[in-house]
Amino acid sequence: MGTINYGTSNYITMGIKPYYYTDFDEKEIAEDYCMANDCDIDDFDVAPYIMDLIQDYYMDDWRNCYDVLSQYFFHYYHVVLKGGYYEGFYLDIENNYGVCYDDWTDRREANKEITQLKECLIKLAGMGMVACYPFWVMSYEDYEGTLRCIDEAIKEMRAEVKVIPTWRQYEREAK
Repeated sequence: MGTINYGTSNYITMGIKPYYYTDFDEKEIAEDYCMANDCDIDDFDVAPYIMDLIQDYYMDDWRNCYDVLSQYFFHYYHVVLKGGYYEGFYLDIENNYGVCYDDWTDRREANKEITQLKECLIKLAGMGMVACYPFWVMSYEDYEGTLRCIDEAIKEMRAEVKVIPTWRQYEREAK
């Protein structure tokens, strides 16, 4: 019995679409490797090399996405890359202030942060992260579908910010 590779995020789940062995042309890779390393193509076992190559691709993708994410500082939202159960990685987004804001300035700052988060998500989509739906059979959006999902997630976040009360509202209701 298998398990789901990626966890789900509160607003949008974005992950790296898996690389498969069949995505690579064995003959071309063997020829390139043997030409660069002066080896006999008939003696070269390409399978372990491709598996290492896939892991290298995941690491490169993770570094690129981490670099994008590290350009931002999020206070109202917890945004982090997490490793998949089997392979790859996904983005986890959680609201840090889901119960109550101190005052109206927190709400304004949270909306500003949502704008930055949208910019970050669009950059991550440009790095190869796509909206995905973790289940027993994973499904993935393409780039355009991912942009639509980002827009929907941002709308959901803004709607949530509107209804989160401030302490002042709690004090008025308590009187």
